[in-house]
Amino acid sequence: MLACNSTSVRRRLSPSLSKWTSDLRFQAATQKPGHESTWCVSDRSNWTGGNRGTLRSSAANISPRTTMIGSIQLKPHWWRRIILTEDRFARQGELIPRDRIDKLGATVIGVGAIGRQVAVQLSSIGIPRLRLIDFDLVEPTNVTTQGFLHGDCGVPKVEAVAAHVRALDPNIEIITVHDRYRSATDVDEVVFCCVDTISARSAIWRSVSPRCRFWSDGRMLGEVIRILTVADEFGRPEYARTLFPQTEAQTGSCTSRSMIYAASIAAGLMIHQFTRWLRSLPIDTDLSLNLLATELMTV
Repeated sequence: MLACNSTSVRRRLSPSLSKWTSDLRFQAATQKPGHESTWCVSDRSNWTGGNRGTLRSSAANISPRTTMIGSIQLKPHWWRRIILTEDRFARQGELIPRDRIDKLGATVIGVGAIGRQVAVQLSSIGIPRLRLIDFDLVEPTNVTTQGFLHGDCGVPKVEAVAAHVRALDPNIEIITVHDRYRSATDVDEVVFCCVDTISARSAIWRSVSPRCRFWSDGRMLGEVIRILTVADEFGRPEYARTLFPQTEAQTGSCTSRSMIYAASIAAGLMIHQFTRWLRSLPIDTDLSLNLLATELMTV
């Protein structure tokens, strides 16, 4: 194990790193002679549960070709292991209060078309704890409509989504539940409901509503999207009125006709309501978007 002080690390990596003010730690663990070395740079907060982030190679001016740090030879894929805390959320600072989101955990129930996109976007904005609940496996049609990879086919959706989230941020605490939601299932105070049927939503809401502070329900049929949101006590009576009997619902599940771009937009609208709540801004309890007609309505 080779350890260097922060000044040495900044000098060896790049002059552009001299602006760093945090206490950096450099470690390189070498394998057998002739094998490549692995390395990373992280600030102390990364090891104590603080903010997390990844620095791209371009930010450190590290060449994509083989790089030398002292006597350690770095192959192209090793510079991807640099981890820098401060800069990851720099462009989100005024939109997403870190002091609030760092204290929260989020549960996504149903990680299909909309739910997978919600989980990915939550991890991108810095949610520290994520709980994924879904009983389904990835099917070939999910690759085109839900954003899963070809190699995910046959894998539980919760595990495929968790692997993608860990690739974005390995420090996120992820709990996967490969099962249907049940009344005894633990949830966080922030819940995103992304299931297919009204009856499932009704059952989940009855169980979850006393335990959550923020709730967002994403519904989609083709290019028609509806986002229903409850924040603390605001919007609860209005939401309950949208849980009509399943027999009155339009034929087909909410993802029977879906495209990945519509699912991504739906997820973005749900995350937007979440960030409004984080900033103590008014939320839209009922928002509908018809992409084909280019029509947006709020209630």
